[in-house]
Amino acid sequence: MDRRTPGSLARVDALISRVLRWGVLSAAAIIALGVVLFVAQGGAHAVLFSPFRTGPSWDADPRSLRAVLDELIAPQPAAVTDLGLLLLMITPVVSVAISPQSQTISVGDSAGAIAMEYNAQNQRLDGRTVTWTLSDSSVASVTQAAYSFILLRALKSGTVTLTATSEGVSGTSTVTVR
Repeated sequence: MDRRTPGSLARVDALISRVLRWGVLSAAAIIALGVVLFVAQGGAHAVLFSPFRTGPSWDADPRSLRAVLDELIAPQPAAVTDLGLLLLMITPVVSVAISPQSQTISVGDSAGAIAMEYNAQNQRLDGRTVTWTLSDSSVASVTQAAYSFILLRALKSGTVTLTATSEGVSGTSTVTVR
């Protein structure tokens, strides 16, 4: 039996929203601090944030937490800004929706679907990896899947559940083949 009440779920959702909001504000403050430290230590040349940096001093993956933390320990003032940018990029997926939520197609026809990932504030997240699965591959098969898009081909009559999973969170859609 589920002991969660709608009121307690709303309180949890409100708490998560507050935490994420403060996380974004903290990340912005860290970015500002990094820029101030960079300029204060004589960084008069253009600031090149690590997602756009190239060159021999940036051989490590600039998007990895370990590379950023190694630079912070060094200390590299631009790494403080990188940490803020990294914090902004790690917004988690909390829900996945598939459009259309249900569809009916004929044997031999094809149909597409799109997965949409959302954060705790119900804002759409782009560029996330999506894994697609079908409940019955004898009813429909995947002919093409790329990121948030999938194209199915109807093989025989029946119903199949299409599942899109991103960062451990799933959404489903029903495809009926006639």
